Order: sequence, then C-alpha cells, then structure tokens
Amino acid sequence: MAISDILATIDNEIATLQQAHALLSGGTAPAPKKKAGRPKKVVAVPKAAVVPPAAKPAKKKRKLSPEGRKRIVEALKRRWAATKKAGVAVVPAAKTPAKKAKKRHISPETRKRIAEAAKQRWAAQKAAVAVATATTKPAKKKAAAAVVPATTKPAKKKAAAVVVPTPKKPAKKAAEAPAK
Repeated sequence: MAISDILATIDNEIATLQQAHALLSGGTAPAPKKKAGRPKKVVAVPKAAVVPPAAKPAKKKRKLSPEGRKRIVEALKRRWAATKKAGVAVVPAAKTPAKKAKKRHISPETRKRIAEAAKQRWAAQKAAVAVATATTKPAKKKAAAAVVPATTKPAKKKAAAVVVPTPKKPAKKAAEAPAK
C-alpha cells in the first residue's frame, strides 16, 4: 500500500469519528472535504429527533364528560331564569319580517295646486327678467373695454430670447484632381 492511500483512509476514519462525536454531543457535524462532482444529499438530523419519544407525550383530543356537560346546562338554566326574573325580555332570534309601508299617492287636487303654483313662479321670474333687460342700457364699447376684472393680473414681459450664432464649419475644399 502506498502512503497516500493510508493517509486517505485515516482522513476518512477521522471524518466519520468527528460526525459521530458531533451527533452524540448534540452539535452538528463539521462539513467533510469537498469532492469533485455533484454532492450527495445530506439529511440533517434535528435536535427533536434525538430526544426519546417518552419525553413528549402525544396530545389527545379533550372530551367533555357527561357530568361536566350537566354542570354547564344547569348553569345556563340558572342564568336564563335570573334574566327572566329581572324582567329582561328575551328576544327570539328569528322574527317575521316587518310589513312594507303603504305607498303614498298625491291626490289629483293636490297635484293641480302644485302645478299652478309652479306656473305662477315661472311667470313671475320671466316678468322680472323682462323688466331687468328693458331698463338696462347697452354699455358703450369704450366703457366696456375699460372694465377689467379684479382677478386678472398684468401680463409679465417675456425676456427676449438670445440667439447665439454657432460658428459655421468651413466647407471642405474639393480636392483638386490630378491633371493627366
């Protein structure tokens, strides 16, 4: 056997002993040396798996004993009796739906009175507009131009745009063709 083979087997044994030591002490095993190729899938052992199953009992579904059920029913009955005795009315959960309110209608006489009142208002408004337009005189054009609304602001003077001429590139001179 060659020395390199002996060293390789010793290294493998050291790695397995370190893993066993880490598992027994509760820590994680150190990562082994990387080998060429795809790494093998490592299954990590959680700390909970190390604990024996007797330490964690399985939870059972809780059941209500018949005696406990009877005590709850008795307590409810006493509470209901006390509320009835106090005079608090117990409202039933499901009641019949309330009846719809009767739809109201306007009588023909009332409808006529409303229409007549509206016509009178419209006539009065129309007459007021006619009187207002007849009494006002048309304004002169000069006077109308002088009236300026208060919300208008004087126009700001725009600064004249300064155009800087760009220097023109000199035209390329046509190269003189060599005379033949």
